[in-house]
Amino acid sequence: MSSKWRLGVAPVRYPQGGRVTTVMLILVLTTGVVASVCAILAAFTYLRRGRDPVAADRDARRWLLGVAIFGISAIVLRFVWLLLL
Repeated sequence: MSSKWRLGVAPVRYPQGGRVTTVMLILVLTTGVVASVCAILAAFTYLRRGRDPVAADRDARRWLLGVAIFGISAIVLRFVWLLLL
C-alpha cells in the first residue's frame, strides 16, 4: 500500500499543482491583516484626539475607509478562491 493512501482516501490533486491555492491564501491573509491594522489605527487615532478632535475624526474616517476597502477585498478574494478550486 502506498504511503500516499492514508485511511483509504486518495490524495487530492489540483491541476495547477497547488500554486493557485498558495497565491490566493497569501492574498486573502494579506488583505485581512491590512484591514485589521487599519481598524486598529482608526481606533488609535480616534481615541488619541489631542487638541484637534475634528482632525482626529477625519483621520479615523480615512482609516475606516481602508478597513472597508481591504475587508471587502478579502471577502471577494475568498469567493474567487472558491471558484478557482
